[in-house]
Amino acid sequence: MPPEYIPAVERGILDAAARGATIGAPLIDFTATLVGGAHHDVDSSAIAFQIAARGAVQKAAATAGMKVLEPIMKVVVVTRPDWRRMVIDNLIRRRAVILTENEPSIVVAIAPMAALFGVEDDLAQITGGEGNRPA
Repeated sequence: MPPEYIPAVERGILDAAARGATIGAPLIDFTATLVGGAHHDVDSSAIAFQIAARGAVQKAAATAGMKVLEPIMKVVVVTRPDWRRMVIDNLIRRRAVILTENEPSIVVAIAPMAALFGVEDDLAQITGGEGNRPA
């Protein structure tokens, strides 16, 4: 394979990684190795190698057992003991994992960021405005 096509292969790999393989989320923590390639003096071009590299990344991603990662946030809620159970229930409905429950009713959890939109409003409603984030 002529060396002038190697940058096109690299561009194709980086482009495919930036676009993602399934849901459009970028690919991270992977290594790509160019083992070889065939070319034809008339039909080969840099864009053809770039497209082939994109296709190779898509195919490899489909068979590599990829995992879609989502941002996880730590949540700390301070409230009265009367409201603790309802606060925990609300967080669990949001796919939270409760890490600790300390006195005086400090609840620490982790949850997917997407599930936490509106949590402050919900907690304020549940606790009658008494639940808050520690300063």
